[in-house]
Amino acid sequence: MIKKTFKSHLPVLKQILLFALIFIFTCQFTATAQDKTALEVGQPAPDFYLKTINDEEIFLSNFCGEKNQKNPVLISFWGTYCKPCTKEFPIFNRLSELYSAHGLKIFLINVKEKKEIVETYIKKNNINVTVLLDTYCIVSEKYDVIADKIPKLFLIDKNGIIVQIYTGGITVTQEEMLKAQLGDILK
Repeated sequence: MIKKTFKSHLPVLKQILLFALIFIFTCQFTATAQDKTALEVGQPAPDFYLKTINDEEIFLSNFCGEKNQKNPVLISFWGTYCKPCTKEFPIFNRLSELYSAHGLKIFLINVKEKKEIVETYIKKNNINVTVLLDTYCIVSEKYDVIADKIPKLFLIDKNGIIVQIYTGGITVTQEEMLKAQLGDILK
């Protein structure tokens, strides 16, 4: 008699178990989404690991932060399809020429594109700074970067703290402001 009762309730038990799993998953996902906050000036820059076009491994923490070399770092998220990004490349080349001897590191992080496409684009556009590949958007997600909201630039001081965030292409005025900030940071 007990076996018949259990078998007759099995479909109901399966449904209850399914609803319980869906409820648990939904609650966990909602809590995770609510915990995520946008990066702001004054916060530590999230550490990351990416590879360059030449397969060199780059960790942000090797350049700035509590325990390492103490370089200021400029990070720009970009894509080959982004017209404002193209306008920024000469600015980054100039900044590299002016400040790399003083310790500034510039990393252009390509968002979601294949290595071959990025390599061709770099050669065609004469980009002379380090390009990193974020093919799976792992770092972009850490930095709250959305592929259709680029370029997005982060200036990080020697201690690994975000000191400026620019969204959209850098104007000539912003370039001058950035130079002034770099002068202060590099002192």
